Amino acid sequence: MTPARKSRPPRPEWAVRIERLRKNELRITGTAFGKALGVSAMSVSRWENGDNEPPGDCYAKMGNMAPAVNTRLYFWQRAGIDIEVLSSTAVPSSGRPARKSPSKRPQKT
Repeated sequence: MTPARKSRPPRPEWAVRIERLRKNELRITGTAFGKALGVSAMSVSRWENGDNEPPGDCYAKMGNMAPAVNTRLYFWQRAGIDIEVLSSTAVPSSGRPARKSPSKRPQKT
């Protein structure tokens, strides 16, 4: 009789969302994702398995990479960024800050 395998606990939400971002939204390999974040592919694998949680700076970078606003906000919040402040300001869908319209300066006479 073989010993029963221990069942693995369910993965944390952050692990599932990291994998979803990489595979479904960005459609890149773990190696490419790790390179963009400045970490190894093994680190990405450990995150996606729920073994280790990424540091805040990697969460912030993931937020910057995310194409969807709600995904961006999720990762920025995990990074410790106050999303209430972000939610009160306009965040365009391109992820770039909105440009201020040029103000007309009064001409010197």
